[in-house]
Amino acid sequence: KTPNLDGCLSVIAQAFMDSFSLSETQLGKHAPTNKLLYARDIPKFKQEVKAYYRQVRDQQPVTAPEFQDFLLQESKVTPPESPEAVALRELYKFIQRYFTEIKKKMEENGVPSELTEQLHHVRNSFEGLKSCSWN
Repeated sequence: KTPNLDGCLSVIAQAFMDSFSLSETQLGKHAPTNKLLYARDIPKFKQEVKAYYRQVRDQQPVTAPEFQDFLLQESKVTPPESPEAVALRELYKFIQRYFTEIKKKMEENGVPSELTEQLHHVRNSFEGLKSCSWN
């Protein structure tokens, strides 16, 4: 994430947290800007959240067989991705994006050449697996 995107997502996350909060937020002139951005909308969001939970409360309970059937159907539709595959995909993305910077920092810090060679080996291994499902 870029710093700008991270800031925007933080503002949105704060709006969600305030919308779901049970306490009332007191805003003054020293309140954080991100809270002031959406301060007028929070009461409306809180009402929507309350209405949602009221609707959930008023629904008929799901029976155990219905729930088991739902889970069975979901497991057939989207098989869960293993944590290892997720980690490999993220590592691949990171190496692809920052390979030059990593290599440069390793050289600047006097990292043994064996580690630099291993970095090249890891990168080349990933390149050979581009058709893999975690790419």
